[in-house]
Amino acid sequence: MQIGVCPFCGVGCEIGFENGKIHRVNGVSSDHKLCIKGLFAHKFIDAPDRLKGAYISKDFLENINENIRKKIKVGNKVIFQEKEFFEISYKDAAFIVAEKIKEIKNKYSEKAFAFIGGARTNCESVYLFQKFAREIIKTNNIDNCARVCHSPSLKGLYEVFGTGASSISYKDLENTEVILIIGANPFEAHPVIFKRILEAKKKKDIKIITVDIVPTKTTKYSDKEILIPPLFNLPFLRLISLFIYENKLFDRNFLEKHTNNFKDYFEILKREKETLIKFFKKYEPSLISEAREISKLISTKKTCFIWGLGVTEHIFGSETVMEIAYLSLLTNNILRKYTGVMPLRGQNNVQGACDMGALPNYLPGYAPLSKEKEGLKTPEIIKAIKENKIKFLWIMGEDLLHSHADIDYIDQALDNLELLVVNDIFPVKIVKKAHIVFGIKSTLEKDGIYINAERRVHLGKAFIENKNLLDDWEVVKLVENYLKGSFKYKTNKEIWHEVENKVDIFKGITYEFLEKNILNSPQWPLKEHIFEDGFFTKDKKANFIPFSIKEVLNYIETSYKNLKEDEFILTTVRFYEHYNICSQTERIENLKRYNERINEILISKKYMKKLKKREVYLERNGKKVGPFKIKFKEHFPENIVVAYMHHKEINKLFSLDKGDKYTKTYEFKFLPIRLIEK
Repeated sequence: MQIGVCPFCGVGCEIGFENGKIHRVNGVSSDHKLCIKGLFAHKFIDAPDRLKGAYISKDFLENINENIRKKIKVGNKVIFQEKEFFEISYKDAAFIVAEKIKEIKNKYSEKAFAFIGGARTNCESVYLFQKFAREIIKTNNIDNCARVCHSPSLKGLYEVFGTGASSISYKDLENTEVILIIGANPFEAHPVIFKRILEAKKKKDIKIITVDIVPTKTTKYSDKEILIPPLFNLPFLRLISLFIYENKLFDRNFLEKHTNNFKDYFEILKREKETLIKFFKKYEPSLISEAREISKLISTKKTCFIWGLGVTEHIFGSETVMEIAYLSLLTNNILRKYTGVMPLRGQNNVQGACDMGALPNYLPGYAPLSKEKEGLKTPEIIKAIKENKIKFLWIMGEDLLHSHADIDYIDQALDNLELLVVNDIFPVKIVKKAHIVFGIKSTLEKDGIYINAERRVHLGKAFIENKNLLDDWEVVKLVENYLKGSFKYKTNKEIWHEVENKVDIFKGITYEFLEKNILNSPQWPLKEHIFEDGFFTKDKKANFIPFSIKEVLNYIETSYKNLKEDEFILTTVRFYEHYNICSQTERIENLKRYNERINEILISKKYMKKLKKREVYLERNGKKVGPFKIKFKEHFPENIVVAYMHHKEINKLFSLDKGDKYTKTYEFKFLPIRLIEK
């Protein structure tokens, strides 16, 4: 049986493949479990619209330099996204890209280049992608899809602990005493993790507390379900911290020995106590007793904190993650066994993409760049394209025209590029704007390393041989060899050898080691506990960075005051049977029966009589998306509408400018909209 890694979410389940079928295996991450997506993961590979080579768009071909035109061979015409392309060889496509790079660099300088992607491919490809950007082009304008989801987790945890990754493993979740889940629905979004938790809960006394804005399938299995209004994450967590401080439930010895500035943090708690209590008495008085109860529980029990996009996709996402980290420090639920923090990662290799340095402000292994050397973040790249400052964009496995905010704006901006290169496995929406397209091997058709939500370094082996396609790194190498010829790598193993030797957190994690431990992959770094030698800061201590809650409270009050009488609050989620933009799952025959759910919205049953039609449009600032079928829900909060991120046009409504103030991550969890019955 061949052992690989599931190509979908960040859980990183090990999967086996034999006789044309995927099998559950007893891997350290999957624990002999798979969700429905993983079980049918190989079924998209032979989809009829699979990209099967390299392509050049007709309009771009007609306008390229005649000298270049003479050196390439053009094949059959194909149609992608209602646009004409021609088949060309990988070598010819790489040659064209290289020639255009020279032309654009001479014309505008290295500042005109940007690179986005890598969370859907292997670490070797991401490493080479960022190396190409930094060493060949000389730009730090490189980013990945963590910008859409967990960049605030990276920022918040990095500021406190010196690293932005999970501090625990799934086994810790199975052996702790309390799991506090905030802004996440792992029952649907990370089902294998949640199934492991539920099985452990049957054997051990594990208490699950969920904090969310609507009831979910996760809350149904929780010992305590706390519904909070949208935007209340940070104040509620601060309230818990306040009660820990007030009732002296914190571990002073631990704080003295392992942290900085905790006394300054206590001063802020003390100074702003009345403001915070007054806020909750005015808006949600019941949350005061809930916060007090949680403060007692997590101060006396081993606790793990896990969260998702309901925390990060907000203006105060980074600060909210910092507040979670503070709670783990106040209660010493960070250095003890079976305690810690875990952001629930979305993509199969988004942790790896960040680890490899596909970020504008960090090199591989999170070596920080100085402020002056930082590149542009994705929303800044898009604006720079619109302003004609960026003229070249290479996208590796990310669809800006689906998963990002304000996709109409992005669509228009991309017209300003002189070259858009896209690597993908299907003709997703962004392909309609591409000049050169490289069809790439999928996860299941190539060897490579993927790093999951618990920092586990998996070596996945190809299940299915596909000699006609290249891996992403092979395409990057082809282009580089036309420019400089310094990339001599012949295998994934050679690239990883360079990573393992250059990046401290991967020391000792060799291909040979991973091959011997294919079902028991290690976590980086090779230590029993990530912080056993101290935190990843200069003095080995965690940092409290005190900030006032008043700005947050003012923002919340203003947001609610500005809500018009006929407006609802829109938030986006995912559901169990489909994955993100559905480019793979919508092509799996076994999952197609769930396609209609993508066009549903969830709303309180209270509106059943008021809304005469069962189909509505969502409208914001004159932009209208839909129609959506309404699904009325019992015990659902008033004035909240839940839509699915899988929907191809939902992100038209969100703003490119409104997001986390540090990371620019879009505010997908709070948007005033109207329901239009037409």
